[in-house]
Formats: sequence, C-alpha cells, structure tokens
Amino acid sequence: MRYCIGFIMGLPLHCIADETLLKAAKEGDPDSFFALYDRYKNRVMRFAHILLSDEKRSGEVVKTCFLNFLKEFAQYDEKVTLIVNFLKVTRDLSLSIIKESSDTSKRGELVSRESTTSDGQSDKPEGADFGPALRAAFSSLPIHQAEVLYLALVEGLSYAHMSIVLGCPEETVIVRLNEAMNAFRDALQRQGLFNEQSESPTPQPNGGVQNG
Repeated sequence: MRYCIGFIMGLPLHCIADETLLKAAKEGDPDSFFALYDRYKNRVMRFAHILLSDEKRSGEVVKTCFLNFLKEFAQYDEKVTLIVNFLKVTRDLSLSIIKESSDTSKRGELVSRESTTSDGQSDKPEGADFGPALRAAFSSLPIHQAEVLYLALVEGLSYAHMSIVLGCPEETVIVRLNEAMNAFRDALQRQGLFNEQSESPTPQPNGGVQNG
C-alpha cells in the first residue's frame, strides 16, 4: 500500500508542516513531494523571473529546482527553511543560465529588467504584477539590487537567510540592500511615486523595511 502521510494523519496535505511533508517525501510518499511543490512553486517562479525576466526560462528553472530536490534531498540544509534552500538553488540555476549564454545580445535579453512577449504584453509570472509604474521602478534596478530588494521586501528574509541565498556575508547583504533601497527610491521618484519629503525607508534586521 502506498505511503500517504495525509491519510495517516487525517489532515489535508496543505495543513501539514514542511518538516513532516519533507520526512514523508524522503520515505517515498509522492503526494508529500507534490504538496511541497504546490506550496512553493509560485514563489520560486517569481524569484527566477526577477533574475531572468523570461517566463519560459524561469519555468525551466522551477522544474530543475524541484527535480533536484526530488533526486537529492541530502543537498538541502535542514537547518534553514525550505524556501531559503529553494531560493538559493533558484538563484544558482538562474545565474548559470546567464553565464552560459555566450551571445551578448541574448544575455542582454536575459538580464533585461522589463521583458515583453511577442504580443507586447509584460512577460511576468502570475502574482508578480506590482502595477505598471511600480514594476517599472523595480525593473530599472540591476540584478544584484533587484534580487536583494525582492528577498527583503517580498520574501521578508532575515539578513542571515539572505546571505545564504546570495552566497555572501551578512555585511555585504546590508550594504547591497541599502544601495538597492536608495536606487529604488530614486526610481520611484522618477515615476512620481515617492514624495521627497517622506522619510526614507530603512532596512530592518529581519530583512524588512520601515519608514524612518
């Protein structure tokens, strides 16, 4: 009989904690794996899209990320949350795609902060629409600023967790985040979305921001 943690616990899979689903997936329960996939696929997709600005390639990164997860559970650091592990792998895969592109024009297309589809519509995953002006401000940032800003403002990661995802010391994360916040504020001003008399938002230790 197939092992099913949801049946044994008498709970729908979306109500079961990550740790329990991960343990069950390691023991061969496919439903637990797909429950984790459904839980995190959109967040992984959005982060991949921040880096690649390409829906098709972002989708490929999502598939590879979860296939690696399925094949090599041991590579995931159980000391941190699953989403931190997923985001780290997503970043590594996305940057590999950029680095492996030998065509300069193609690489420029990959790292474009505002890509569009053939019909002129914005090429972004579901749930990533911040509004045209706000999206334009965010899209104007270089990748190293966009990624740290996304991890802080959207994912709400701590400095420690951002350092794991980005592969750099916490001190570097803090510097990058401050630079990204300043650049984002300037971009918002150009879009007419930021009042210069307002106090500048400042990064917080949990990776979030507050108005000074």
